[in-house]
Amino acid sequence: SWTWNYPYSDVCIGTPGNGKLMLSGTPKAEGAAAALCQRTPARDYTFAVSVQNDGQSQRGITLYGDAGNYVALVLRHRSLQLITLRKGEEKVLEEIPMKAKTVRLQGQVTDGTRVTFSYDAGQGMQTLRDKPLDIHNILPWDRVTRPGMLSGVVDGGKEKAATFTHFEIR
Repeated sequence: SWTWNYPYSDVCIGTPGNGKLMLSGTPKAEGAAAALCQRTPARDYTFAVSVQNDGQSQRGITLYGDAGNYVALVLRHRSLQLITLRKGEEKVLEEIPMKAKTVRLQGQVTDGTRVTFSYDAGQGMQTLRDKPLDIHNILPWDRVTRPGMLSGVVDGGKEKAATFTHFEIR
């Protein structure tokens, strides 16, 4: 079942057809992104989605704790960025230029504490880092980490909503 971060953002979801999901939101707190997540299915799982690379605001996948604590692989400013947000402080761990119009983003979680992020920009799936990212110190111990989609697009703003297709979790 889907959950969203209603305490932090009024999430706006559109389904225009053809398997597309449009995601944006109105933040209730400064900088809060809209998150649409699933329950964690097991300690080991993979989740992925295809994202249109057509905006300046972040759009991608996340392991979400709350509005101030998450890990995400996002498209932003025509770049692919691996970011952590811990106690509201963002760190960009990896950044590569990204010109592809649609990018497949994937997270593979092992033991519920390590994640390997990959992407496919039309050249086949490529791993972003050599070693998995240890997330147990990034996300709060008292939060349930949920895999899902993240959009920094403000509803009703100048940018159109983030467009996602083919979300899967297994």
